[in-house]
Amino acid sequence: MVTCAFTTAWGVVQPGEPAPDFTLKDRNDVAFRLQDFRGKVVLLNLIGYECQPCIEDAISVEAIWQDFQGNAFQVLALDFWNGTTPDVEFFIEETGVTFPVLRDAAFLSLQSQYGLSFDNFVVIDADGIVRYTSENEAFDPFNDAAIRSTIEQYLPTPVEQVNWATIKGLFR
Repeated sequence: MVTCAFTTAWGVVQPGEPAPDFTLKDRNDVAFRLQDFRGKVVLLNLIGYECQPCIEDAISVEAIWQDFQGNAFQVLALDFWNGTTPDVEFFIEETGVTFPVLRDAAFLSLQSQYGLSFDNFVVIDADGIVRYTSENEAFDPFNDAAIRSTIEQYLPTPVEQVNWATIKGLFR
């Protein structure tokens, strides 16, 4: 598979580092701020609206979204090609994604803040810390197993699944 991804050798945000905050708008001009998703695991899908691998990967990312949504999890696609609203709508129609696709990521210099370009992925934990980047996935940045494993590892435990007897035993 030919990929259209590239990374810079400098400045790549690393697992364990805070995720750079941003505010971007979707096709309906609704603003999304990364910090507003604290308490949730966030998967950033860095796209180019006409990048063929990005289109193919978005379909797989939609499957992840469907599997984890409702579990303190959010997917945000960031358009690094600064497409117009019709360009973003084309991407949504082409892929059938139901998660937010946000415009103008390159205008905010997110490429330099994250050190990654389109056709890459970042998983951020509920505290805003980067836990996975696809930086080292040179030939095919979409590694479904690694992304899913990271999401599962950092999903907050729902209150109803907490074993309260075990917690009470910790304080005796």
